[in-house]
Amino acid sequence: MSTTPDTMSAQAPNPKTISTDMVGPPDPVSNLRRIVFKQATNETKLEKRFREMRAEVQEWNQQFWTQHNSRFFQEREDYLKKHVPEGKQNLTADEM
Repeated sequence: MSTTPDTMSAQAPNPKTISTDMVGPPDPVSNLRRIVFKQATNETKLEKRFREMRAEVQEWNQQFWTQHNSRFFQEREDYLKKHVPEGKQNLTADEM
């Protein structure tokens, strides 16, 4: 359910066979928990549209936070390489 290659082998449950929405583990990059939305057997058009829109928003959030956090970690690493004094491992929050 994660977007990272090493965890994509886990297959998401079938929305038609689960009894309730299922929440997965946090993605290692986005920190978001993927949700598999239950699909009711007698789902109305409005309910279907709502479920699909929730999934669409979830996907947008997943992409946004994956890109944002990836960029943050890379820029943080670049900053630390330039600003960490010799012999020091990390900077404190105040030093950053």
